[in-house]
Amino acid sequence: MAKFNNSKNLDISLFPMFNILICTLGVLIFILTTITTISLGIGKTIIIIPEVGFSGKINFKTPTYFEWTGYDLILHPSKYKISFGINIQHIETYSDTYAYIDKKIMSTPLEKELMNIVANKNRKYVIVLIRPSGFKNFTNIRGYIESKGIDIGYEPVGQNLKLRVR
Repeated sequence: MAKFNNSKNLDISLFPMFNILICTLGVLIFILTTITTISLGIGKTIIIIPEVGFSGKINFKTPTYFEWTGYDLILHPSKYKISFGINIQHIETYSDTYAYIDKKIMSTPLEKELMNIVANKNRKYVIVLIRPSGFKNFTNIRGYIESKGIDIGYEPVGQNLKLRVR
């Protein structure tokens, strides 16, 4: 069994305690910095850059992006917006819903873009970026786009995320 020969070796050192306090302070600074960065809005923007070029497939298509909020249909990157003003889910039939949408987009850049996509179905398709507020009545917009014979894809995005589509 080991014994101390000298009573002077029994001094208490606070050095390990200071190390623990400094490490704890460093972790708290890291957490505070992270929370501050998140609350300031860093990382709350989605940048979408469509891939253009040959992918090795025969039927390569270029996407056109629309954003659906439940009441607004927004064409990207121009950010041209059509506001429907009503919940289109409450329209009685799909044919009435599609007629209402046709009436709202008539003679707008959105109608021009849809007609361009219809004319170039083998080279273009639509991706709808859906906000959570638009989930309930998205089937109506999807059905409308599909009724034109356009291929469609969709992607949910956060309600408060900012979109930058190029």
